[in-house]
Amino acid sequence: RVQVPIAPEYLAFNPKTGAGTIIDSGTVVTRFVQPIYKAIRDEFVKHVKGPFTAIGVFDTCFDATAEAEAPLITLHFEGLSMPLPMENSFLHTSAGSRACLAIAPVPNNVNAAMNVIANLQQQNHRILFDVINSRLGIAREACN
Repeated sequence: RVQVPIAPEYLAFNPKTGAGTIIDSGTVVTRFVQPIYKAIRDEFVKHVKGPFTAIGVFDTCFDATAEAEAPLITLHFEGLSMPLPMENSFLHTSAGSRACLAIAPVPNNVNAAMNVIANLQQQNHRILFDVINSRLGIAREACN
């Protein structure tokens, strides 16, 4: 088990720049700003046998037979950890021969400072927005 250190300023809301992190059920692909994405990706490739190729926005695609070597990914928040099962961590090609880490860097555009935790990572989780107390609750729950 390895924790990837992430500087809090890459995650926290910055009212001056609009940078920060959101959870969005309308976005499919989780995206992180470059320093966060690079830290996650660099640690991931240490544990999974390459070679790695790019497919679309995903630059960490590998032979699907190596998926069993892949480390479990857990997103840690203040007071909350969200372990992601394999089905929330990878996308597969239609032939099933390649698996891709289902996280991408943010595109280099107007939203380049915004991290988005998207719906693929939210699947089979109950998400509770406590607006009054400015809190977010996440619990694993089968949604089938």
